[in-house]
Amino acid sequence: MSRVATARTVHVFVAGHTDEMLSTVPKGDEFEAVDLRALTLAPRFDSNAFAEARFLLSLEARDVQAEYVGFCSANYDRKFPKPPHLNALPRLARHLQPCEALGTKLATDWLAEAESQHPGMTAVLQRVATQFGLRMLPERVPYANTLVCHRDDWFRLLDALHSMLTAVLDWYGPRSPFRYRCLRCGTLSDTGHGRYTHERHIGYLAERLTMLHFASRPDIRFVTPKAVRLRTSRVARARSQLYTLMRARGIPVPQLGRAPSVSPLDGPRCPGCVAQAAPPAHAAPD
Repeated sequence: MSRVATARTVHVFVAGHTDEMLSTVPKGDEFEAVDLRALTLAPRFDSNAFAEARFLLSLEARDVQAEYVGFCSANYDRKFPKPPHLNALPRLARHLQPCEALGTKLATDWLAEAESQHPGMTAVLQRVATQFGLRMLPERVPYANTLVCHRDDWFRLLDALHSMLTAVLDWYGPRSPFRYRCLRCGTLSDTGHGRYTHERHIGYLAERLTMLHFASRPDIRFVTPKAVRLRTSRVARARSQLYTLMRARGIPVPQLGRAPSVSPLDGPRCPGCVAQAAPPAHAAPD
C-alpha cells in the first residue's frame, strides 16, 4: 500500500459552544471553528436540545468545497486523549483509500449500546429504519458524530439526518420516548445523570441516527486515525510494536501528549449512586 498522500483537499468543522472551546481549534485553512450559538437554522431545529447535531442541520454545514469533510467537537483531544490528535486528522484523511472514511471510535454493537444507555431508543431507531427503508447492518460506524468522509457522503448524511429528525419531531415532538440509564449504578431516569441529561435529548438520538445512516451503507468502510497512521508511518509501527512488547513484559508504557479525558462518568452522582453509597441506617435500639 502506498504511503504517499494524495493532493485531496480536507476541511474539518470543529464545533464549540463557548469562547474557551473555540479558542482551542487548531489554526490553519483545513480547520473551521463552528460557534454553535450562531448558526442559520430552521426554527424547529434551533434548540440546544440538538447539541452539536445542530450544526449538521444548519446552512453553514453545506458551505464547504473540500473533497473530504470532517466534523468533531472542540473537545476532541479530551474525548479521545490518545494520539493521533485533532490536528493530525487532515493529514491522515489524505491517506484514505477509495470508499474509506475516518471514525475515531467505531463499533458494530451500537444498537445494543444505545438501548443499554437510553432504554426505549431502539424502538425509535427501528421505526426510523422502517420509515426510510434502512438496513441495520453490523458495520463499524462512528461515535459522537466524529468523522471525516468524502464530500458526496457528507451531503448524503446531511440530507438523511434532516429527513430522519424531521420525521422524529413529527412523531414525538422534542421528547422522543427514551430514558437515561446511569452508567455507574444502572438507575433509570427521565432527566438523565451527570453530564448526560435531557437538556441535550435530541442530540443523543441524532448521534445514533448518524450511526444508523452509516450502518445501512456497506459501501463505506470506516477506519480509525490510528489504523491509518500505523499503515502509513514506519515510526508509528515501530513504536506500536515496541509498546506491545513492553506491555507483554510488564514494562510501563509512557503516555505522552495526552490531554485530560472526558469520562462518561464525569459529573455529580445520581440519586441511585448516592443511595448505594450511603451507609446503612442503624437499627433503633430495642
